[in-house]
Amino acid sequence: MTVALVPMKDLADAKQRLSTMLSDEERMGLVNAMLRDVLAALDATTHIEHVSIIAQDRAYLDFGVDVIEEANNTGYNEAVAFALTRPALVDFDSLLILPGDVPLTSASEINALAAPTTEPTVRLAAARDGDGTNGLMIAPQRLMDTAF
Repeated sequence: MTVALVPMKDLADAKQRLSTMLSDEERMGLVNAMLRDVLAALDATTHIEHVSIIAQDRAYLDFGVDVIEEANNTGYNEAVAFALTRPALVDFDSLLILPGDVPLTSASEINALAAPTTEPTVRLAAARDGDGTNGLMIAPQRLMDTAF
């Protein structure tokens, strides 16, 4: 069984690089739209049994998936490490970490990344610009610490 974790910044802090072009309301709307697209793709997959958003911002409670509430939004790696301490996630064999703002992601791409395996496995979906990671699958889920 695979769990998908979607770490999210607080809405007020999201997409700060666009603040000279978009108002706060527009930036929040963009983040919400992108997250809804990612969640729809996750929902349409065959390999993901559970989805959790990791966030401090309670606004994410309205997205129809489990939310793991952080006391403080301290960073991506910290959010994943915090989520993995939750008892509800212990029974999952593998872990998919996916940003909530991956543009144009599809269920077929997520299925390829999260395909079941019986061997210890790490799969990466590199960002197109080569300067980041758009997805990470780890099996078993505690095989390694993340370093985004």
